[in-house]
Amino acid sequence: LLNFKGVKEASSTNNLLVILKVTALVVFIIVGGFFLFSRGDFSNYHPFFPRGFAGTLSGAAIIFFAFIGFNTVTVLSEEIKNPEKTVPRAIMLAFGVSTLLYIGVSAVEVGLLNWKIIGASSAPLEVSMRAATNNFFLLKFISISALFATASVVMASILGGSRALFAMARQHVIPGSLARVSKNGVPFFTVLISGVVIALIVIATHGNLEWLASVFNFGTLMTFFFINLSMVRLRQKMPNADRTFKVPLYPIPPILGLLCCFMPVYFI
Repeated sequence: LLNFKGVKEASSTNNLLVILKVTALVVFIIVGGFFLFSRGDFSNYHPFFPRGFAGTLSGAAIIFFAFIGFNTVTVLSEEIKNPEKTVPRAIMLAFGVSTLLYIGVSAVEVGLLNWKIIGASSAPLEVSMRAATNNFFLLKFISISALFATASVVMASILGGSRALFAMARQHVIPGSLARVSKNGVPFFTVLISGVVIALIVIATHGNLEWLASVFNFGTLMTFFFINLSMVRLRQKMPNADRTFKVPLYPIPPILGLLCCFMPVYFI
């Protein structure tokens, strides 16, 4: 419903959800890390690759889901002030913060509890946190943060997906009637389609997180594949076009991007 009101309203709500989510992760890292170092027991880190490197790649194929939000930033470039500078900075900042948080949470989580117990749990962060503290409010805050994360991901997915469909409709790749906007400047039909498709995917997968991640990961990997392919084609067809941001060391990044899109698919 917030996406129907406009980008400003949806972004404001999503920002609040992200702040709550990030706060929960930081609290988990601080409290769990303090207990871990106070205990001085790091036996859960051994062996470091219990199922070999293939197991790590298999996990990475699913965890890739956590990084798909960066594509949404570029899709919304038209609705961002000074996108030439804002978008690259936003992507790099978000990537850096997200990477630090993911590494911190993973390191503390595995240090607190055996990875087999974590893998069998439906609420791994809360279960790991119980090893560090019995504080009721902290445990519930960590548990509820999963709802914040889910809500923010759904909102961002609808927002990004609807704008991608809107751009395709304007280019007449799909029916141009879908490019109609409401009084608030919202592409009503594409927002509705994105919301319905996401709801159907959730129903079809019975809400199974691993299945959901696999579906979205496959779709996103294919999207990134065509983005990298488009960069190569555009450089060939429009070599003299005015580009506000030029990819360094071209054509190495898009070629590596194309190759890297195939590797995770094998492990999904």
